Amino acid sequence: MVVCGFVWLLSNYHLVSPAFMDAFFSWQMLIVAVGGWLLCARNWTLGGAVTAVGGLLLLFDVFDIYISFEKFVLPLLVVVGGVACVVKALQK
Repeated sequence: MVVCGFVWLLSNYHLVSPAFMDAFFSWQMLIVAVGGWLLCARNWTLGGAVTAVGGLLLLFDVFDIYISFEKFVLPLLVVVGGVACVVKALQK
């Protein structure tokens, strides 16, 4: 929340570009944040996978590559979550 408030404050004083704000406050960045939270919780496999997927989707957004959320993103997140669960189960 501190980082979000600080970026918002910088935006109000026109110190960051509107394009950066659009990328920073997006659903893709929310996925990256969830991945970061999982990494902080020491769930390395799932956290790394979710962060990587969120980062990839954020790059798609920054470079204006269209992807369908329902047709691509949700199934991809399910696959990544499943692979992470299998890897975690094999590590025990």
